[in-house]
Amino acid sequence: MKKYENRINSLKKKRLSLDDLYEAISNGDTAQMKKFKTVNYDDFYDIVKYLEKEKILVPRDKKVNTNPFKPLSLSYERIVDDKEQLTEEEKLFVHNLHSSIYKYSYQRNVDALRKDREMLIKLDKFLREKDFKEWLSVKERSQSVFNDEKLLQDSGIMRRTKLSYEDLRCMQNPSPLLCFPAPSFYSKKERKILIIENLDTYWTFHKVIMSEGLIPAIDMIIFGGGYGITNKDYDFSFYGINAEDIILYFGDLDSEGLLIYLNFKEKFNQLNINLCLPCYEFLIDIGIKQGFRKMPNQNTVDYRVLQTDIQELNDEKKNIFNKVLKEKLFIPQEALNIEVLRGNKQLWIM
Repeated sequence: MKKYENRINSLKKKRLSLDDLYEAISNGDTAQMKKFKTVNYDDFYDIVKYLEKEKILVPRDKKVNTNPFKPLSLSYERIVDDKEQLTEEEKLFVHNLHSSIYKYSYQRNVDALRKDREMLIKLDKFLREKDFKEWLSVKERSQSVFNDEKLLQDSGIMRRTKLSYEDLRCMQNPSPLLCFPAPSFYSKKERKILIIENLDTYWTFHKVIMSEGLIPAIDMIIFGGGYGITNKDYDFSFYGINAEDIILYFGDLDSEGLLIYLNFKEKFNQLNINLCLPCYEFLIDIGIKQGFRKMPNQNTVDYRVLQTDIQELNDEKKNIFNKVLKEKLFIPQEALNIEVLRGNKQLWIM
């Protein structure tokens, strides 16, 4: 069948009539063409169907010839592969790349190979020498290999080669936490650490705890930054935080704030993470007195949020909490401002 593929692919025309196919498949042999139209029609039919299956031809006419048992379209279109192919030298280049580099991306995509070739040469050289290299940060490695600190992360080369940072003996440094420890943090075995979702509330608690000493039970405060606390690879041990510490999370009273907490608790499951219930209870009280607001965006609430059972709340507040989640209501944590904190001593004990 290969010879028939070659005969069709050698044609200049893309649109072919059935007569064009008879001529091309017969290679211009008039006697053979006559046989294909009569006694050898079944063979001709099988050849055309094979070419369709191999996506060399596609029928373009709903009208068919007069054969009632094995009809063929009256016109076809030749599928032209306009993609440029790798040269023999390029094929050899890809073949000889280090075994850690995923080669299929380049065997099928000439443009990607030619775009990445200089980078591949440098990566190949590094991979053959990497056992003698120190571990660096990702940007440091990118600078040392490519003389460009952003290229590893921005060029797509990691995705196309399927290399890992470990392959390149580099790592992403953990993001720094905005945190403040109280003096008590260094004198206790088991500390209470308060993580606060929003920046304004973080600085409010910082002033009340660090400057005014009104909440002595808290030994460190950390700025969570919304989903930032879950999206980054923090190393809490770097800050002296361990599994014996009690981590209290305080965010907005809404489904999104609780989802951030659940994601945080799941990601860092080796730590003792809980909701800061006194703060949430106070937000519920504010909602009861002033009314809850409707969330500005009405996205679907994550099922994990709706299944959360805050057992430490009494039945009344638990019901209100569940109503807030189901009806997409909210109270922002900014409702707990510095005047409220100073005037409500029950919040000083956590």
